Amino acid sequence: MNIRSFQLRVSGRNRYYDLIPQFAYRKEGRYQYSPTMPADLDGIGFIGWLPYFNKRWTAATDKLAFKEFCSANGLRTPRYSTQAADHLNGYIIKQPLSSFGYNIRGPFRNPDHADLRSRAGPNEYYEEFISGKIAKAWYWDDKLVCLELLPMPTVIGDGAHTLAQLIAGAVVPPNAPLERGEIEALVRFQNVSLDEVIPVGKTVLADFRYGSPLFPQTMENRNVIAKLASTDAGRQFVSAGPALWRTIPDNERSATLYTVDAIVDGEDRVWLLEMNCNPTVHPDAYVSMLEGLFGPAQEGVPNAMPVLPTLGPAVAPPPGFPHPWPMSPPPPGVLASGPFIAPSGAFSPGAPPPSPPPASAPGFVPKQS
Repeated sequence: MNIRSFQLRVSGRNRYYDLIPQFAYRKEGRYQYSPTMPADLDGIGFIGWLPYFNKRWTAATDKLAFKEFCSANGLRTPRYSTQAADHLNGYIIKQPLSSFGYNIRGPFRNPDHADLRSRAGPNEYYEEFISGKIAKAWYWDDKLVCLELLPMPTVIGDGAHTLAQLIAGAVVPPNAPLERGEIEALVRFQNVSLDEVIPVGKTVLADFRYGSPLFPQTMENRNVIAKLASTDAGRQFVSAGPALWRTIPDNERSATLYTVDAIVDGEDRVWLLEMNCNPTVHPDAYVSMLEGLFGPAQEGVPNAMPVLPTLGPAVAPPPGFPHPWPMSPPPPGVLASGPFIAPSGAFSPGAPPPSPPPASAPGFVPKQS
């Protein structure tokens, strides 16, 4: 691993792959991702390695394109409209190209002509509000590799504090407190007031976003694939994989990690919301990622692992060869890539690995992880 860039070379079975790091940081109060950690910005930290840089495709950057794909391919997604919300049983308002849970308003029960916030403007759409558990599913190609399922954040009344005080007290540092305008619609949707003292034991929904600042930080592994394997919801996530994988263009489809945000309702139905490219990499995703790059894991193989000719020719380095990359490209024929998965449009197949991104590399804004 190059300590300065955090790029990681993984080799085995007579081939190697160069994994590109991602870092999260805040710029003007909003999250962005970058292959380098900008020194002059509010850094959040390292969020994983991918064997490529910044793959993007339409269904993973445009929520409406993703919903249209779901509707056309038999995948359940909340009803939506760019024109009117009269036929929806409660709705939220979203922007097709927004990320990280930003620019979401609602939920609202009906459009109020006196309240502009309850009506979708240009480049916005209505989406039916589905209550349930918040899900994020990681896929490597068409395979479900990780699944997190969390209840929507709530607060419980104590008979002494207002709802606004309860929600402010539930925000997990260092997250910023929720703005009053962010939660007023959700509060009205439940027929309560932010300035109302909540009775002892009464539960009130405080947020519905995956990236809510009310979620406590934890080092526990939240992957529930094994737990949900025999449930209807678990089977729906697994069966959706092949269709979701087809949203990626043919020339970029192979060896791709992506996530899908969803809601699992009280009847164990999965409602797909959006797809995310270049996500935060869940630790449990690396097993499938490395198997996809190097072939299935094998136990008890004597001497050396077999070469996998379907992944391309490669020449093993001589014993003790001090490989110089990433300070310089590998000498031709000494250590061949197996094959290098290049950034789209930037490198031709078989080209040597790129130099590390310069310290001044601009951040890119993929979808929420």
